[in-house]
Amino acid sequence: MSNYFRSERMKLIQLLIKPETAYSLIRAIGQLESIQFRDLNEGKPNILREFQNDVKRFDKLERRIRKFDSVTQSITIEESDEENLLQNEEIEAIEKGSIDNIEDEIMENITKLDDLVENEQQLKRRWFELIEFQHNLKILSRKIKEKDFSHSQRMIKLHSNSSSETTSNVSSSSSSATTSDILTSEDDLIKLESMSDEKTKEEIEKTQQVSRQTKGIIEQKKKVNKKPTKEHYLDVYNQYLKFNIVTGTILTESRGRIERLIWRGTKGNAYVSFWDIHDPIFNPIKKAHEHKTVFVVYYSGGFLQNRITKIVESFNAKVFNIGSTHKERKQQLEDVKLQLADLKTTIKQTNLYMKKFLKFLKLRILPWYRRIHIEKATYHTLNLFSRDTNEQYMVAEGWVRLSKLDKFRQVVQENDEIGEHAIIINILDHKQMGLMEPTYIKCKEYQKTVQSLVNSFFIPKYREINPAPIMLVTFPFFFAVMFSDLGHGILLTLFALFLFKTYDVYKVSHYHSLIQLFYNARHLILTMGISSCFIGIMYNEIFAAPMHFFDSCWEPDTNSTVAYINKGNNCTYPFGVDPEWAYKSNWLIFFNSFKMKNAVIFGLFQVTIGLLIATINCIFKKKYFNLFLDIIPKFLILFSTTGYMCFLIIYKWLVNWENRKGQEGGIKIIVTLIDLAFYLGKVEDENEFFNNQQVIQKVLLSIIIICIVIMWFIKPYLEYRLLKKKLRLWELGEIQQQNFEYTDAESFSFADLFVNQSILSIEFVLGILSNTASYTRLWALSLSHSELSAIFWDKLIMYPLSLHIPGLVAYGYLFWCFFTLFVLMMSEGLSAFLHTLRLHWIEFFSKFVDDENGIEFHPFSFKFSFKKLANQEDDDFEL
Repeated sequence: MSNYFRSERMKLIQLLIKPETAYSLIRAIGQLESIQFRDLNEGKPNILREFQNDVKRFDKLERRIRKFDSVTQSITIEESDEENLLQNEEIEAIEKGSIDNIEDEIMENITKLDDLVENEQQLKRRWFELIEFQHNLKILSRKIKEKDFSHSQRMIKLHSNSSSETTSNVSSSSSSATTSDILTSEDDLIKLESMSDEKTKEEIEKTQQVSRQTKGIIEQKKKVNKKPTKEHYLDVYNQYLKFNIVTGTILTESRGRIERLIWRGTKGNAYVSFWDIHDPIFNPIKKAHEHKTVFVVYYSGGFLQNRITKIVESFNAKVFNIGSTHKERKQQLEDVKLQLADLKTTIKQTNLYMKKFLKFLKLRILPWYRRIHIEKATYHTLNLFSRDTNEQYMVAEGWVRLSKLDKFRQVVQENDEIGEHAIIINILDHKQMGLMEPTYIKCKEYQKTVQSLVNSFFIPKYREINPAPIMLVTFPFFFAVMFSDLGHGILLTLFALFLFKTYDVYKVSHYHSLIQLFYNARHLILTMGISSCFIGIMYNEIFAAPMHFFDSCWEPDTNSTVAYINKGNNCTYPFGVDPEWAYKSNWLIFFNSFKMKNAVIFGLFQVTIGLLIATINCIFKKKYFNLFLDIIPKFLILFSTTGYMCFLIIYKWLVNWENRKGQEGGIKIIVTLIDLAFYLGKVEDENEFFNNQQVIQKVLLSIIIICIVIMWFIKPYLEYRLLKKKLRLWELGEIQQQNFEYTDAESFSFADLFVNQSILSIEFVLGILSNTASYTRLWALSLSHSELSAIFWDKLIMYPLSLHIPGLVAYGYLFWCFFTLFVLMMSEGLSAFLHTLRLHWIEFFSKFVDDENGIEFHPFSFKFSFKKLANQEDDDFEL
């Protein structure tokens, strides 16, 4: 614990290293967690540093490994799967093998992974296209099969009864279809005949020829007394009256837009039909279901083909080559089914191979990452070194923990492979160099949370008192004063125990950062819960209800219907507040007064500790000037104001005012403090607490005035005289420049010192009042928490019970549980936590923290980097 109050001692060392031994030495030092290297190339661009190309090389490999990690997130490896588990020898071979071989292996697997992913995407795209093609074939075959015979027969009769018949331009595409596929009603025929304005002479002659041939065939059939069949009409019509089509699938939402564009793009010389696919189709590329629609565009003439194709492709439509006859479409449908079956088998085998390959990668990600990160950290550290003038040695400087210095020397000697002074260690004087030592505070597990709260506000300077050990006690205690309820304290304690119970599961899982905060703060939460239980017992509250652990010291007065009297002058409730207070009309007045005065006393206690820390720091640094002219006056002002008020509070508690004539109701402390400030300590007889009170108050007032004068005027004047003296000594060469921050008389002035000290003095004096007011939040939040708890208990538990309605009682209990957990535990708990944090950061730390912050010690350590970057603890890891 002694090391926890102060940071560890540091030494500044210099290493002169032969370049050929630098790499192996840094690899060995990386396991010690003992040295923080200084950047001797500060200001030099990274691109000009000696080993920057090596750092870039390993950066690139780290990105490759992160890619492996991202694609293997969904892969889990069971311990029973022995064939996939790496043996220790394999892990050691990866971590100690040649970095060039590891790089080749990583790049080879990157290429293999890219090929597998691309192949998988192609198979998925092919599967999706075949599914769409299958739906297209099914819908077109069904729609055409229902109506094509009657329209084919109608068209043949139409051509056979007219000397010339024409058709309209409808489309040209990669696939063809008959007119029977196009016309589905008499309205369609009318549409086609109405488009005859743009018919060419060649098309008219072709139509007349078809009409004559069709008529001849029909007459020939009649001669042999054979009635034409449905297939006969279709074959004849398909042979002579062919129209081109474009068919495929589009997103249903694009149906209206594509129809309008085709109509405008072809100037009305194309006709579009749509059929919705009822069930949505799963798109494996987008990993989402899509609603699709089958479309058919009919047109004649090849000049429209490119235009229509570009229009449908602009909507990401899938265009398919559909057979022109029912038989061809049926055969295509069978082929698609076979292809889907084969593709399903291929995809299954590909997925199995991909899963096996990803398991192979997942097992090697961490060993690869460790090795690559070691190399990167090593070369990054080498970039901090400089060269000596003769280019024979690499020069390194760093801060070493004094407790690890001997171990550090031993490691250096063990790695001196060449010998003959290949590595030289020198101890430097940091004071002559004007450097500040870094702060390293070694924390145990239960101390880390509180230490992180301290470091969030400021870093203690080297060898100064660390306030975290004090916060281990005061933080949960102040939280409990505001969260003062035994029932809620028990719930908070159970929550902390749950975090401890499930911590082993948390270590091997990846939770949200908010959940990680709770697990990391489990020790603090436990102490907060236990402290809340203690304060709840002291205030005698459990879910706002009193607890009768002992017999009450109050009993009803036989001479009155409302008054209570004490059972005896010597009767005192053993611990906490007597439960009878909770049933009386004046209980709120009593509790308000009690909690408010407690809050002020607790505040004085913490502020006093803060000034004590400042005193110890001044003595440690031998700053006696600040001790006598700043710290001691602050102590005297504090105890002459807030300290005197707390003394009156305790004195008032200890005195039996019923025995004092004229003061049976007690004396108001606020009146005494006002008289102290505005009437220069004068005390009236009815407001006198004790004999000679007026004399004491005048002495206190005099002390306050004298201390303010010392802080405000005397300190800056004496400080100015002292600096002038140091300046003369520096000019004479009797002190060194690094020990004196001013180098000329114009660098400082009395006005600057006076203004700065005036601000600090006024801030402290006003802070005495503001700090006292701030600590009353201990009372305010405790009151609000108690009142809310009482309201929920009375309205949701007691009131339904008084109505004797079982169902209402159950509902009331559910609502009470809800409000207890989400309002009192979560909302009020968070509020109490933040207010406690504010009391420590502002009121407590302001008494000993100055403007200058410390420097945190970050040792060069591979293991620390692994915990931070790889999110994994591995205490047994060895290079």
